[in-house]
Amino acid sequence: MEGNIIDEEFINMDDIYFCEENIINQANTILDYGRIDKIMNAKLNDKVCKIKLKIKLDNKIITGTASGFFCYIPSKEMKVLITNNHVINQTFLDDENKLIFSIEIDKKEIEKEINLEYERYKYTNAKKDFTIIEILDEDNIESFFEIDENALGIGLGEKKQIFSIQYPKGENLKISLGIIAKEKLIFKNPELQELNNISFAYDIGTEAGSSGSPIISEDNLRVIGLHKGASKNKKYNLGIYLKNIIELIPKKEKNINENVIYCKYEINEDSVNKIIKIFDNTNDIMDYINKVIINKKEEEKEKIKKGKYRFKEKGIIFVEYHIKENTINLNKLFYECNYLKEVNFPSLINNQITNMSRMLEKCSLLEKITFSPLFTTKKVLDMSYMFSECENLKDLNFESFNTISVKNMSNMFNGCKLLEKLDLSNFETENVEDMSYMFCDCIKLQEINLKSFNTVNVTNMGHMFSLCPLENLDLSNFNTKNVKCMTFMFSFCKNLENLDLSSFNTENVEDMSFMFGNCENLEQIDLSSFNTANAKNMSNMFSDCKSLENLDLMSFNIDEKVKINGMFKNCEKLSFIKSNNELINNEYKGIGPTISINPFHPEEYFQNNPLWNQNFFNFNLFQ
Repeated sequence: MEGNIIDEEFINMDDIYFCEENIINQANTILDYGRIDKIMNAKLNDKVCKIKLKIKLDNKIITGTASGFFCYIPSKEMKVLITNNHVINQTFLDDENKLIFSIEIDKKEIEKEINLEYERYKYTNAKKDFTIIEILDEDNIESFFEIDENALGIGLGEKKQIFSIQYPKGENLKISLGIIAKEKLIFKNPELQELNNISFAYDIGTEAGSSGSPIISEDNLRVIGLHKGASKNKKYNLGIYLKNIIELIPKKEKNINENVIYCKYEINEDSVNKIIKIFDNTNDIMDYINKVIINKKEEEKEKIKKGKYRFKEKGIIFVEYHIKENTINLNKLFYECNYLKEVNFPSLINNQITNMSRMLEKCSLLEKITFSPLFTTKKVLDMSYMFSECENLKDLNFESFNTISVKNMSNMFNGCKLLEKLDLSNFETENVEDMSYMFCDCIKLQEINLKSFNTVNVTNMGHMFSLCPLENLDLSNFNTKNVKCMTFMFSFCKNLENLDLSSFNTENVEDMSFMFGNCENLEQIDLSSFNTANAKNMSNMFSDCKSLENLDLMSFNIDEKVKINGMFKNCEKLSFIKSNNELINNEYKGIGPTISINPFHPEEYFQNNPLWNQNFFNFNLFQ
């Protein structure tokens, strides 16, 4: 009677899907509501799947169903599907390319299929009766059981409550409750002795179709083992501890796609040879290109998943490049690759690469670069010119970048004319020595985050922000005590109105020529911290700052050896200079705020200044 009342209570539950008809109950007739409620609220249903079998036997096709479950194994960094060997084995793999299964969500079965390729087939064992298949991101499996890999999941002599989720007889998902009746089994049969101490017995109910189902602890809802089958007297079921199964899985080995670059080229049909020619001995590329796969057959289009395969479309060529593991130099990898449209670094995990300078320089059509979290740069020393003159590049994401070892970032973004913002907040620059031309000629750059920059070892900041239309520039964290060159550092930053450089230490700076040249809208500059003791060239330092009205140069101390010609050239509104230095005062008085001096001849400057990049500026800019 009491049982009927409880049964009635289950029937009247709000979620009647989990009433007694969904329980396979071998030992108990009265079910504890608290146990059921805990299990059902955990929402474990999408971690178990119904495997649909199609087996050829004696020239007949036999169909059936079994169970399986999904687990994440941290020690192997692997997501897997686990089931019995008698469900899926090597014969099945040879006969079928696809594994078809369904997952029950909101009482509806959602069917899925995955390609059962050999590289997925991680491990199988007939006697221990398990098969492990790797699950990839593109399979769109979202839920995975957790496994306790550090223990068998049961203490000696402990009666542990467990349950199983399964698809008995191929019907709807059901659960079975019980306890572990014997925590370790010893087999007398020599053929089964490898199962000694890794097997256990339990008194929960199962039916045909439950093969491959998980045995789960009620304590923490983690998987303890894999259901194997019934004992001969059918009094108990047998399982294999999952910990022992996991230990047999080989560690995940590197595959060919773990040092790979995918490229998309926009070219004409007759230009294919030009693409291949880029990677010839003239650029020393063959030293580290392992394999080039070009224009795979049309029938392989169906296999394309996350760039694993590439093929040809009209006007588009997809190429897959594999990089040797011992590669240390990617210098000029895609240098002047004028047809390159997109490049993807999905898993370049070579930890030995030290040089990425000019890697993508002058890729004038390049619009998109994708760096995955597996793109490793922690040993790279040189990133100079890395993206220089990528004129169509609009966006860059550096979340995966590790720049802790980089010493040279000169010209890194020079000439990226469509970049509007750069978030470099994760850049570690404590070892960088050269930042010259780093953002030069980024003529649309409106926003830049340099808050993480540590510039304590930088010696060259020449042309660093030249020709950038930035309206705001926060350099309060810059440490410039070792900088020697600041020539043209802010030249042609025509949108800057205020610039606070009160944190700058310029005691070692030798060249400040044209430092603020042509900052036409610059109204205020805080130079109160400037120390000019080692300055040798300050010529045209403020030339064409047409909005400057006053300057406080009280900290400036120079002698007659310092070049200061044109220091205030064309400063039309400059009506007051605060200075105790006679040379500076005479230069200002001699010129007057609106009087031009003799024209500047950049070609002479080039010849006498080894820090200048002669290939950069157009002479006509100064005429």
